[in-house]
Amino acid sequence: MFPIVHSTLSLAALQEVVSAGYGLPRPVTLRYWQSAQSGGNDLYLVSTDAGKFMLRIYVHGNTAVDALAAQIEVLEQLATTGIRLPRVVRLRDGKVILRISVPEGTRYAMLTEFIKGDVPGGSITDAEAQAFGAALATFHRSANALAVDLRLPIHDREYLLDEPLGVLTGYCVEMPVIQQYLAELSASIAREIEALDTAAPAFGLCHGDAHKSNLLVDNEALTLLDFDCMGYGWRAYDLATFRWSISRPEWFGGLRADRARSAWDAFLDGYAADHALTAEMLQSLSSFVLVRHLWWMAIDLRKIRDGKIGASWLNEEWWEKQRKILDELRVLS
Repeated sequence: MFPIVHSTLSLAALQEVVSAGYGLPRPVTLRYWQSAQSGGNDLYLVSTDAGKFMLRIYVHGNTAVDALAAQIEVLEQLATTGIRLPRVVRLRDGKVILRISVPEGTRYAMLTEFIKGDVPGGSITDAEAQAFGAALATFHRSANALAVDLRLPIHDREYLLDEPLGVLTGYCVEMPVIQQYLAELSASIAREIEALDTAAPAFGLCHGDAHKSNLLVDNEALTLLDFDCMGYGWRAYDLATFRWSISRPEWFGGLRADRARSAWDAFLDGYAADHALTAEMLQSLSSFVLVRHLWWMAIDLRKIRDGKIGASWLNEEWWEKQRKILDELRVLS
């Protein structure tokens, strides 16, 4: 029998588990909000007479409970510094992680306050990009004062480049031109990032997924979202993730070239006003933009490997499209 990797949860049963676990006033209603887009977690909107909350339920086998606990503890510390992020709601017994028994085993969940606002995404303005840069800088600066929690992942060369590359090359063995391209590209990237400083301010706690849709904007207020990729690494990767998200082709979710340039300049202005932006960080950005795209490419291939999605879309045309995107990202100035 094949293992079950993801099961649909009963809303009625889940409502009972959440109500009892958190002691929320009844009636409690749940609405399925968003499915696991990258294999990470499902989101549910929880509504009660006491207000609204967001329930995040992690796919079985995708999250280490120790890393999730560390993530929550770090975020609770950062919240005391004034950074706007969703506050975690504790269970009746004081714990922060809800365990849900499902056919495949245990799925972990966390409940946070509901934050009003809109995700700008492709409509992001220069003012919002600048505010995002400032918020990310505050996150980096405030994190420098926290003790390192080694339960969180280390975003080193192996995590960012070598492991994703291993996944990619395993699926293009019959395309030697693509394999050679990836080998040459990764070797060039590796030489640059291996020489980078591994001390603060260049290296430290990172958001890990700081793209243009991981923020909420409500009038003047900006809230950072989605810390599931949080770990310790080069801060330039956080900045490069935002640039990747706006500079990739429009058909692939990016912005028009002139808008991307303007938003990027505004983002850097916002960041530099609150955190050191060294020459080394700026020089490494182009490599980390490529790292981010390679890392993204490997996400769906892992799903194929793990039997979560089909592979009918994976063909030579897909590889050629990705190579073209990488070539365009290589010449960003």
